[in-house]
Amino acid sequence: MQTGFAMLTAGSVRSKNVKNILLWNLLDSCGGALAFYSVGYAFAYGGTGTFIGNTEFFLVGSDYGERN
Repeated sequence: MQTGFAMLTAGSVRSKNVKNILLWNLLDSCGGALAFYSVGYAFAYGGTGTFIGNTEFFLVGSDYGERN
């Protein structure tokens, strides 16, 4: 989805601004990934019995990726 939006916006601006638009979209994706790593995973999967998770921020104490 982010790639399609980058192509749409790159086609809508002047050619001198395409680099800025593509960099903006790349940084948006990276920022979203860091936000999910820091708090999104904990909100989605941390804790039980609550509306929103309250444990496992920054994947601390999670079993994500552990091998049994």
